[in-house]
Amino acid sequence: MLFLALARRISIASAGICLYHAAHASSLHPSPQSAKPFSTEAEACIIPAAQFHGVNYQVLRAILVSESSLKSRAISKNSNGTIDVGIGQTNRIHFKELGRYGIGPDQLLDACVSTYVAAWQLRKHIASHGNTWEAIARYHSGTPAINRRYQVLIQNELVRSGAMEGSVQPLPSVPATSQIMQRAKPEQGVLIVDSQ
Repeated sequence: MLFLALARRISIASAGICLYHAAHASSLHPSPQSAKPFSTEAEACIIPAAQFHGVNYQVLRAILVSESSLKSRAISKNSNGTIDVGIGQTNRIHFKELGRYGIGPDQLLDACVSTYVAAWQLRKHIASHGNTWEAIARYHSGTPAINRRYQVLIQNELVRSGAMEGSVQPLPSVPATSQIMQRAKPEQGVLIVDSQ
């Protein structure tokens, strides 16, 4: 019930955010890759969502960048036949649970709803597996080779954004049978991305 109430507040808040930005935009929004972190409309809910769910906002942003390049309307088709939706690339396997809270795939195309859902999912992994890189990477996969690759992907994004010191590391390879994303063409104005 709490999640449903939250989702309703998110819808209202995101509508207000969109109206505010539309009324106050004096130029085009910079692309997420060239923008300073937390300066784009798609990033407006990262800090509040992270605070609400008690997760690190820099890690949450790194996940969203890694999953969708901060594209709120991203839909990805996986090689196993499932789809991932929204800025957080929530997989179809979560739709039934989210549906109990009144959140469907269409709502996940709203950057704020998807960001709150991503923070909620990240919190669940950290609660189950501790505040570790492995738990953070379980957002994407529990399969060891894919999890390790995702850990490096998130760490690299944290380095690129200036949230973490260090240098960008090469991504570990994953066996071909473990590849989960396949490149697809955009359909009906919705971007389909390959987040690998």
